[in-house]
Amino acid sequence: MSYKYNEPAPAPVFGPIPEGTYDFTVLEAGEPYESTKGNDVLPLKLQVGPEKAHIYDNPSAGTDKHGEPFDKIAQFLKACGRAPAIGQEPAWK
Repeated sequence: MSYKYNEPAPAPVFGPIPEGTYDFTVLEAGEPYESTKGNDVLPLKLQVGPEKAHIYDNPSAGTDKHGEPFDKIAQFLKACGRAPAIGQEPAWK
């Protein structure tokens, strides 16, 4: 190997993307699992916007600390056109 040092590229800047509507591609969707709090979690790796930024997200469903139900997984499935009929399990593959 003939490695020669070059000045490293500037470190990437991480942070939230601005609020808005974005085109995205699902690069990876892991197996849903149960968190330590008992909520369902869907691990995702997305490619977002014209910059094709890689975004990791873990939408979940269950109950919050006040006992109120929430479902971010349903919001994700609806956003990508993969929502099943109400009461049905999604086709995860």
